[in-house]
Amino acid sequence: MATHDPSGRKTAYGFLRIALPRNLTGKPRPGRRGLGRRGLATAATRRGLAFTLVELAVTVAALSIVAAIAIPGLPRARISANEASAIRNLKTLAVSNGHYRARFGSYPASLSDLVNAGYFDSSGSSPFKAGYTFTYTLSSMDHFEATAKPTRPGETGKRYFFVDETSVIRFSELGPAGGGSPRL
Repeated sequence: MATHDPSGRKTAYGFLRIALPRNLTGKPRPGRRGLGRRGLATAATRRGLAFTLVELAVTVAALSIVAAIAIPGLPRARISANEASAIRNLKTLAVSNGHYRARFGSYPASLSDLVNAGYFDSSGSSPFKAGYTFTYTLSSMDHFEATAKPTRPGETGKRYFFVDETSVIRFSELGPAGGGSPRL
């Protein structure tokens, strides 16, 4: 069932608007079958819209190469992000302790004292955060120590961190950091 489109050309199934194959003279192209049973071009459509096995294999190979490059970097990125978060939390703790001491005359006995006074966010008072375990100890009214150690060393972080009333963050890659560890 062929119909005519507004330009006068014959189309198969008018609602599909698929023009019959013609050359420049208006006659059907030699050697082409034209449209298939369902009104779609058979050989031309298969060649133009479908993927060959070689094209699919090349695409899969390219995606495999990209994945092989990207996936090993993900754990390193996570470790770096966890370490950056631990350093940021210790810096915030040191500054908050300084403000607390200026107001109350001594360092807080615990992290909950900092939270209750409004100097520290309640989420920061958790001992476990971003792959690190935090500890806070008050040695005397003028001396505190805070440490951050990886929850799973090698997986969540590679370095251990330490800060005291000097606000200098120190680190160690071998084990818990202390006052004698190198500065960050």
